[in-house]
Amino acid sequence: MLLQCKEVLKLNNYLSELKLTLTTPNEQMLTYDKGSLFHGVIMENIDLEYAELLHQNSVNPFSQFVRCENGINIWHIRTLTNIAREKIISPILKTDFSNVTLKHDNLTLEIINKDLQEITVNSLVENFYEEDCSRLVEINFLSPTAFKRNGRYFFMPNMELIYGSLMKRWDAVSNTAKMFDEDTFLQLVENTDIVSYNIFSTNFHLENVRIPAFMGKITIKIRGTQTMTNFANMLFKFGNYSGVGIKTSIGMGAIYANQKQRRRKIDDRK
Repeated sequence: MLLQCKEVLKLNNYLSELKLTLTTPNEQMLTYDKGSLFHGVIMENIDLEYAELLHQNSVNPFSQFVRCENGINIWHIRTLTNIAREKIISPILKTDFSNVTLKHDNLTLEIINKDLQEITVNSLVENFYEEDCSRLVEINFLSPTAFKRNGRYFFMPNMELIYGSLMKRWDAVSNTAKMFDEDTFLQLVENTDIVSYNIFSTNFHLENVRIPAFMGKITIKIRGTQTMTNFANMLFKFGNYSGVGIKTSIGMGAIYANQKQRRRKIDDRK
């Protein structure tokens, strides 16, 4: 059922990422655990009707996280639908939105730069049909990542859980064909190997709860047909906006996946 996604070409949604560069008093470095406070800032700046709609959703059409990158605090807000972009990102893009206040910490952060990047879902699907994507993909887990099943936390990279999360998130925001198909899902899992990894365990603190998680990066190799390889790459590009796993709207599960070219073997024969 891999070609079923062709119907998704009808989707003209933008996938958007807004990066906000923040300054803090005394050059304080922000940690991932502040994600829940930044989620609060988003909820304070959207209308009540849309806020209620988000509370009713099992999967939110946005993700966000904050982290220190090379000594600079960056707040990332990623949306999966045009409505989410309009309701969440557009108000923050206004010129009078010049600072962020974390009420819990009594901390005000100045916004010194706003950078918006967008792609269309259509462009992802077009690449699926037109490109020969690499079979090697590097996935960076930028914020603490975990999965939950039957009340238990799983905090190791697992392709079954990663693919399942991505496909179900696509379906949650798609208004046309569904991405999740049992046969396709099983083929992806069976034909994907983790060939290298550099990960570490960590925790994400949420109020009085400590959620076990992991961060770092893995490289995967996709076997099978080129169609399957392209399909997997499309999912990971979508994942760069949706995130994976649990609690992506409060700062967990952010990823950045990119194709990785295989290094040619050096013939050292004389």
